[in-house]
Amino acid sequence: MPIRSDHVTVTNVATRLDVFTPVTGLHGQALSISVRNAGTVPVWAGGAEVTVATGYEIPANGGVLAITVEPPSQLWGLVSAGSAVCHVIMTNVNIIDKIDEEG
Repeated sequence: MPIRSDHVTVTNVATRLDVFTPVTGLHGQALSISVRNAGTVPVWAGGAEVTVATGYEIPANGGVLAITVEPPSQLWGLVSAGSAVCHVIMTNVNIIDKIDEEG
């Protein structure tokens, strides 16, 4: 998968942040995702069941979350009220190579 990017509007209903579907069934592949919160309210990130109480906070006004997700896991986000625009960039990563590099 080439590098992909998009802007995602996150509301108080869980919104998928990893907006591109990777090629599946490839052993050792994962998604490297970076999400920048360009909004004025925090975004709470997690799985499909994310809540404000259980999510990981991406601070308002430029906060960033960088994460590697192994399919079929997905990254979701929501805000407590209003909305926030998140800038998302992602690509496939060969995690077998990363493990080999780390020893």
